[in-house]
Amino acid sequence: MAKRKRQEEEAEEVIPPARDNQCHYWVKRKRRYCHLGVKPGKTYCGQHSVLEEGEPGDRIPCPYDPKHNISAKDVEKHLKKCNSRPKPCPPFHVDDINVPRFPPTLASDDADGMTSKDRLRELPPHMFTALVDKIRRLHAKVLPEGKNDFDTFILSHPAMASRLDISHSGKHATQQSSLLGHLDRLGLLQQSNVYIEFGCGKGELANWIHVAVGDPSRYVLVDRRNFRQKFDANIKLDPTTWVDRLSMDIKDLDLTQYGRIRSEKSVAVSKHLCGSATDITLRCIGHYVKNGGNIQGVVIALCCHQICKYGMYVDHEYLDEIGVNEEEFRFMCVMSTWAVCGSREQRRAAEEESALKGVANGEKSQTEEEDDEEADQHTIEAVDAVDLQKDGEHWSGLSFSEREKIGFQCKRIFDHGRLLYLRRLGFEADLVYYIGKDKSLENLALVARWKGGDS
Repeated sequence: MAKRKRQEEEAEEVIPPARDNQCHYWVKRKRRYCHLGVKPGKTYCGQHSVLEEGEPGDRIPCPYDPKHNISAKDVEKHLKKCNSRPKPCPPFHVDDINVPRFPPTLASDDADGMTSKDRLRELPPHMFTALVDKIRRLHAKVLPEGKNDFDTFILSHPAMASRLDISHSGKHATQQSSLLGHLDRLGLLQQSNVYIEFGCGKGELANWIHVAVGDPSRYVLVDRRNFRQKFDANIKLDPTTWVDRLSMDIKDLDLTQYGRIRSEKSVAVSKHLCGSATDITLRCIGHYVKNGGNIQGVVIALCCHQICKYGMYVDHEYLDEIGVNEEEFRFMCVMSTWAVCGSREQRRAAEEESALKGVANGEKSQTEEEDDEEADQHTIEAVDAVDLQKDGEHWSGLSFSEREKIGFQCKRIFDHGRLLYLRRLGFEADLVYYIGKDKSLENLALVARWKGGDS
């Protein structure tokens, strides 16, 4: 209806005559003439002079922004002052510095119209069985000696008390509180540290670190996407505290060139580093430490292994040592979704429980609603990547519990390589379950402290 009405209005549109010395280009969307003036004897302004009859057509689209055109003879002059010209990259922006450099050995997923999930399903039964057996053997080797799983340390911090109360101990508040608890356990909550939050989003974790350590303190927030910066503003209320937000991809961040923290003790933190973002963050830390940077500790919650990329994995020497090639790595990424997709019954029960909580607790706060949106994105990424089956036998021949176990084993094999990478750098590092599975199936954190203490 609206489209038809718009078409009727356009058909009935009456264009009034242009005023003297006004550009005659009719801006249809705004229903008015171009507001720019014209030279004596001309009908159109410089921007629309290409429409002038008898003009030699010496105007070309701007190389920076084709939405406007420029005189061909003034290109160099225009490029120096064009508002659309690219901003110069800061010295700490170095393209792909945190991405391993080696030639790819396999075509991309869609090159032949097949994804890794398709290829996994088409594996002959004996090859699929061999892959599952290999994953089980590798997982047994990565577990702590004498244990059948990693340790669980579900902590909290008093700085999060009000947040936990308001959110009724919601998932995100519980996660943040435990991460703060681990920072405190490692002796990393100190005003003398600079806190670098990778994949910071709105910067909420940094905000709660600020509540814990107080003023003065320093923060660097890194994310390639643009977010509302209300938490940045909360942190900066005291003039003795500073916050730098770097709107850039972690893969391009060279901390050795970021002068503001070069001589400072720093701590790397993150609550949401999906897939390969964890790997490029660890390589960013590694490059910084190898060149004299002072990273006192690392606390990173791990998630979304299904979107890991072989070419961006932090330690290919580790993959070579355990005998995992690129194709097997991709298959393991697909199989990792089995750990978090849940059965239909579990998802239905969770939805019903969430609905009941919503009724019991009344309206959610804006922060809780935004947290739910963030959580939904993680769930969507996992469910999109998994092959959800109709009721009945799964194509793999494995039961739901078997698939779930294999999925977690794939995740832990990837995480063990990340753990070894930090240890080789000189950190005392561990993998710990920092919250219960009732809060999130993505409940493992990589925690580390520099071996030498303060350096």
